Amino acid sequence: MFAPRRRFVCRTDRRRFRADLLHATGRESDGGTRRKSTKRDPSPGARLVSENRALQVRRLPSCGAVPPESLRRAGERSLVHNGTQSSPGATAMPSTARAARWTAERTIEVTDKAVRDPAPDEVRVAVGSAGICGSDLHFYRGEFPATPGITPGHEFGGTVEAVGADVRHVREGDLVGIEPLLRCGLCPFCLSGDYHVCNDRGLVGQGVDGGMSESATLPGNTVFPAPSGLDAEGVALAEPLACSVHGFEKVKLRGHETVFIVGAGSIGLTGILAARACGAQAIVLARHPHQQEAARRLGAVEVIGDDDAGKERMAELARIHAVDVAVETVGGTADTLITAQRVVRPKGRVVLLGIFTGTRTSIDPLHLALNEVEVVGAVTYAASDGHADYAVALDVVADHADAARSLVTHRFALDDAGQAFDTAVDKSTRSIKVHIQPGTHG
Repeated sequence: MFAPRRRFVCRTDRRRFRADLLHATGRESDGGTRRKSTKRDPSPGARLVSENRALQVRRLPSCGAVPPESLRRAGERSLVHNGTQSSPGATAMPSTARAARWTAERTIEVTDKAVRDPAPDEVRVAVGSAGICGSDLHFYRGEFPATPGITPGHEFGGTVEAVGADVRHVREGDLVGIEPLLRCGLCPFCLSGDYHVCNDRGLVGQGVDGGMSESATLPGNTVFPAPSGLDAEGVALAEPLACSVHGFEKVKLRGHETVFIVGAGSIGLTGILAARACGAQAIVLARHPHQQEAARRLGAVEVIGDDDAGKERMAELARIHAVDVAVETVGGTADTLITAQRVVRPKGRVVLLGIFTGTRTSIDPLHLALNEVEVVGAVTYAASDGHADYAVALDVVADHADAARSLVTHRFALDDAGQAFDTAVDKSTRSIKVHIQPGTHG
C-alpha cells in the first residue's frame, strides 16, 4: 500500500537557503574563507511535511562550493567537476575498472578504464545499478551526437568506495544515489538553488563519464545518502522520479487535484508515485499494454489507451473539467503537447517534462488564451524552494520501494551493455526500465 499522502512543503526561504549553503561550505558572506571542521557534515536540511510526520531531507551538501584551484582559470568559471580526467592532488590508482563507452551511432563497447583516488571534493562510487534513460536512447538512435569515449549513465546508485579529504556528508560503505547535475557553484542561479539552469551546467554521463561502469568518480555535491530500505536498483529510480517532483513543485500541485500524465515511460510512471505523494490522483495515457499494466500497479486511478475509445474518454474528461494538471512526458518527435493542453480544464496547468528532439511542435494558441491555460517548462530538478527535489524523490522511492522496483523489467551485466540498449529501444520486448548492473555477470 502507499504511504500516507503528503505535500512537499518547504519552510526555508531563498535568503536563508543561501545562508545555509554558505555556512555548509565553510564560506561566510563577508570573508569567503573556508573553515576546517573535524565533524561529519550532516548537510543543511529542509522539511518534507507530512500529515503524519516530518521527514528530514538532505539538500546538496556543497552547492556553491569554490571549485578546486586547479579547475579555475582567470576570467572564467569552471564546472566543479572535470569528469574522470586526473586533477592535481588526485593520486592515480594502479587498478582499472570495466566501463561502457560510446564509439559511434548505436554502438557501445565495454573496455577497461583507469581508476584513481578522488580529489578533495570528490567521491568514488562502486556502481550497483544504472538505468537506461530515454535521453540515452536519443544518443543511441543518433538523434543527438554522442561523444566518443564517454561512459553513459546518469540514473544510478552504488556504494561509496572512497571519499576526498573535504567530503563530510558520506563515508565509505554508504549506499548513495547520484543527482547527476554539474554546475559552477558560484553564480546567482546556483546560490539560490536553481543550479539546473546554471550557464555552466552539464550532466554526468554526457559531457563526463557516467554510471555504466564498475566505478565512477564524482563531485561530492552530486552524491546523496540513500534512505534505509533501498538497494542500488531502487536508488537509481529516484532520478527519473525527481523530474516529476520538480514539475509538480513548479505548478504547486495540491492534494485534491487530478493529474493527467501523457506517456508511460519511466518518467510518466514514476510520476504516478510523485502525484500520489502530493495527495493527488493520476490518470495515465499509455500506448502499450505492458505500460498500462504498470500504471495500474503503481496506483493510477484510471488508465487510458491510445485508441478511439481513449480519445473519446479524453474528450469527456475535457468536457467535464476533470483534469487540473496535464503532464507531457513523451517528447521526441511526438505530437503530445497539444494532447496535454486540450485535456486540461480552463485555468489548468500543463507541465512539459518530455525532451523534444525537434524545434517545433503543435500547440493551439487560441485554446490556451481563451481558457487561460498555463504552460510550464520543467527541466530535471533543483533545490529552488530550499529543498532538493532529488532528496524528496529518494524518500518517495523508499516509501514505495517494491512498486518502484517493479518498473525494472530487464537487468543486464555490464559486458552485455549493447544488448541492454537494444532491449530498451525495442518496445516489443515489453521493457519499461532496463538496468545495467556492473556487479553481475551474464
